[in-house]
Amino acid sequence: MRTRCVTALDEHRPYLDIDSVPVPCWVYDPKTLAFMDVNAAACAAYGYSRDEFLAMSILDIRPPEDRENARRNVQEAGTQETVVDGPWRHLRRDGTIVEVDVAATTVDYGGREGRLVLMTDVSERQRVRERVAYLAAHDALTGLPNRKVVLQYLEREISRAQMQESGIAVLSLDIDGFRTLNDTLGHARGDELLRIVARRLEGAVPNGAAVGREGSDAFVIVVPNVRSIDEIAELARRLQRAIRSPVTLGRHEVVVDASVGISRYPEDGLDGETLVRHADTALVRAKARGHGSVQEFAARMHALALKRLVLENDLRRAWDRNELWLAYQPLVDLNSWRIVGAEALLRWRHPELGEIPPGDFIPVAEEIGMIAMIGEWVVNEACMQAVRWSGGDHAPRVTVNISPRQFQQHDLCLTIARALERTGLAPQRLELELTESCVMQDIHTSARIMRELKAMNVRLSVDDFGTGYSSLGYLKHFPIDTLKIDRMFIRDVDSDPFDRAIATAIVAVARSLNLRIVAEGVERAEHLDVLRGLGCDELQGFFFSEAVDPKVFGIVFERGFTAPAHVQKVP
Repeated sequence: MRTRCVTALDEHRPYLDIDSVPVPCWVYDPKTLAFMDVNAAACAAYGYSRDEFLAMSILDIRPPEDRENARRNVQEAGTQETVVDGPWRHLRRDGTIVEVDVAATTVDYGGREGRLVLMTDVSERQRVRERVAYLAAHDALTGLPNRKVVLQYLEREISRAQMQESGIAVLSLDIDGFRTLNDTLGHARGDELLRIVARRLEGAVPNGAAVGREGSDAFVIVVPNVRSIDEIAELARRLQRAIRSPVTLGRHEVVVDASVGISRYPEDGLDGETLVRHADTALVRAKARGHGSVQEFAARMHALALKRLVLENDLRRAWDRNELWLAYQPLVDLNSWRIVGAEALLRWRHPELGEIPPGDFIPVAEEIGMIAMIGEWVVNEACMQAVRWSGGDHAPRVTVNISPRQFQQHDLCLTIARALERTGLAPQRLELELTESCVMQDIHTSARIMRELKAMNVRLSVDDFGTGYSSLGYLKHFPIDTLKIDRMFIRDVDSDPFDRAIATAIVAVARSLNLRIVAEGVERAEHLDVLRGLGCDELQGFFFSEAVDPKVFGIVFERGFTAPAHVQKVP
């Protein structure tokens, strides 16, 4: 049972028992501003004992900078019967600030006039308001300003630049291969990478520059007071170097690159929206050139951006109108001179523009998320076509290119199994072709997926070998059947000692791992003797045939090829 000392004031307290009030409250003298009484809730909330409160005035629980203003407010409120006001800042004993709404009224307290004040802590509500305001202006994941805030900053800098006749640079930056990495390592690791990149960008930009996040893996940087394009280009390289430093995500160490698009004020636009849009357009062009590219905006890019938008819309309609089809390029055995396989190559026959090159529309399909759907159709269509070709034991296998995004999908093995079951194609007649850069992004995950595919008895090949990571030692981790030497090393293999040396090294590694070797891009008879001497097994290229429609391939397969007179045919 609680006990306390009885004072002269206690004799009058039964008329107003503030200890029964569940929220902090007190009574003060409106003339002297001294505390007359406080309840237990106020003592607990502010950290003072009742005796300490009674030795203070209500100004003592206000921050020093607020006290003069508080004195005026209290004096004004003292003339009113009842006042509801706030938020007010109160000072706890430990020095922390609490924000409260107050309700005050005049009372008779033990025969004396007093002001009864009840407090409601609104600090949490204020924190919520501040958080909402923060999120309205910042990206929740990285804490960077959002596009709206960056545009506001850019407009202010444009106004300043107009008066000072200075320049501004806008850089649009995108992490290369982020979507694949995100799918491979998971969204939590992807978010972690984005936060790391955000901090690195902030640390790499000059004072006065603004870094914002536009969404996904895209960032925008505004740099005022630039003097030359060389200065901007050096900044772009500095940003790329900062991002390129290895990042440890869980048990994985990854290295990422970034592409950068650049626009300048006043050369490329006179307002913020135009400058950011043109930087984005330059970024699209940079990514088309390959990972780690930097591209300055040029007026002609606007027309290219419109063309791309049209291409994107037409590609969506092409899928619905069955305008996509597969062409097949023969794979020829160098010894027997028989056609042993066919690479299925995606084609688009546009009703107005004719044949659209794959290099134009496949990157678009990847960016708008259609590549997985198209890839599944390609697998099914190629398997179905392979079943239609006759040949008994010598029936050709069909090779299908698997995009990096399709390869990292969790249901790739299920897609392949369904295609084989649906068409009845023998698994040994299906070969999945993967790019070197695709399988090297995450060696452990790639090896696991490839082992699952090999368990289904399908064949696996690595395409474009020698153009990417060139990590020959890692080949032993992958259960592959075939290594394809990229056409860039075959084009001059008969005349360039460097190309021949690279092709020789690749063949030696493949032979040591008991892999078949396919040379792509064979276009001249002069290639044949060199490739035979190197020890290649199969050839592919325009010397034999371009990619043709299924019916023409069937005719070519039945007819076969005749070895040139100087090439000895081995039965």
